[in-house]
Formats: sequence, C-alpha cells, structure tokens
Amino acid sequence: MCSSNCGRLKVVGRAGVGIDNVDLSAATEHGCLVVNAPTANTIAAAEHGIALPTAMARNIAQADVSMKTGKWQRSKYVGVSLVGKTLAVMGFGKVGSEVARRAKGLGMHMIAHDPYAPADRARAIGVDLLTFEEAISIADFISLHMPLTPATSRIFSDQAFSQMKKGVRIVNIARGGVIDEEALVRALDSGIVCSGST
Repeated sequence: MCSSNCGRLKVVGRAGVGIDNVDLSAATEHGCLVVNAPTANTIAAAEHGIALPTAMARNIAQADVSMKTGKWQRSKYVGVSLVGKTLAVMGFGKVGSEVARRAKGLGMHMIAHDPYAPADRARAIGVDLLTFEEAISIADFISLHMPLTPATSRIFSDQAFSQMKKGVRIVNIARGGVIDEEALVRALDSGIVCSGST
C-alpha cells in the first residue's frame, strides 16, 4: 500500500480493527500514518455474527433458492433450533463478546476460546472460557473472531476439523486466513462441517 510511488499519501485509515493488510514497515519508512477504528463496526459485525448462524440453522439460503425455482419443500429446509445449542466464540474481544451476549439471549449455551481474554469478563456474561481443542470439540456452532497472526494463520486445519462434532456449522467474522480453505472443503465434503459462511 505504501511504496516509493506513494506520492502525497499521508494517512491510511482502516474502518475496523485489522491492519494486517497494510505494510506497516513501508508506511513508517515513507512517513505515512496508519490508523484504525477498532470499535467502529463492533455492533454491525456482532449482528452479522448472529445473522449468519441463524440463517444456517434454518437453511434460509437453500430454502430461498428452492422457492425461487417454484418448489415448496418445507420439511426439507426446516433446519434446527438454536435454543440449547452450544456456540463456541473463538476470539472473545469486542465483537466476540457482543456475539456471545446476543447468542445467550437466543437460548444458546456459550463457550469461548481466547488466550488473552480475562476470565472474569467472560464469567460476567455467562461464558465459559475453554482451550481451543475443548471449545471446537463440543460446539454445535463455531463463530470466528480472532485476528490473523502467525499463531492463528490456518489454525482451522485438517487437524482442527477432525476434532469437531459431525455436523458443526462455522461462521467466520474474522480474517479469511484463519481457515485453511482446502481443509474446510474436505471437512464439508466429509460431513464434519454441515455448513460454513463468511
């Protein structure tokens, strides 16, 4: 983004938290300020993080396609209830904690994984903090909210998918790079993952 041909560029602004797509070294070298707005889209992202699993649970996209072809297949697309299902929030920062609050209101059992989240903050809203392996192995739904770092790059790999319950549903509100896409396709093909969305 910032190279020798930056011209008069003085500031790079990011709406949201992530700046992993900005070359910070080049920006610094060229005297370009990089800023983000970490809370600007928290509520919108959290609402998206609730809308996607709700749509997945009730097969809304599939039912819409069916209806548009003139079919009424109500029993085929009835889906599952969110009530009583376990949602694992992977990354319990601003957005992840807002998703947990909303999902709890829908009757979901909440668990989370975040090595940096204070346990008292999670407990305050009724969320159990677990290890990565524990969380992914018992979840019915998994919602991703972690930053893309060397430690989280492709953390959702063949190995991670093999530890999940058959039929799990995954939504990624985080960075695409946290999922190994080829491994996700294999998990979808094998039925480990019922559906995935970003």
